[in-house]
Amino acid sequence: MFVLDNTLILQAEEAYNRRNHENVLEILSSHFFHKSHHEQLQHLWLAAVYARESETKKKNLTAVDRYRLRKRNPFPASIWEGEKTIYCLKKSARDSLTSFFEKNPYPTPAEKRRLATSCELSYVQISNWFKNKRMREKESNRLK
Repeated sequence: MFVLDNTLILQAEEAYNRRNHENVLEILSSHFFHKSHHEQLQHLWLAAVYARESETKKKNLTAVDRYRLRKRNPFPASIWEGEKTIYCLKKSARDSLTSFFEKNPYPTPAEKRRLATSCELSYVQISNWFKNKRMREKESNRLK
């Protein structure tokens, strides 16, 4: 499977370098890739979408143009888990952290390491999330 993934990735990158953007999008959307390649392929997908539009319009794209293109051309399931990332955290990670917070707003370092592993976040991100959540809870209770 990984050999096939690498072969297809090379084909997609070659197609991109030849400015054959439709072929890039076809390769990326018609084959399922291992999760470890998703981030790299998402960058390639966006680069192909942007380049195709830029060549069609014969002008450089603005930030607004790129934003609209991302909304109109979401990643295919083959290179995306389908879970939206909001504030750099996936919904499943936020749900896990919130449910843990309801039981214990002061996790031990060992619990933070376990949460970091299960949520695919760093230890520092977990620590910051809990500190911020406690501050927000304190502030919302003060305003009531």
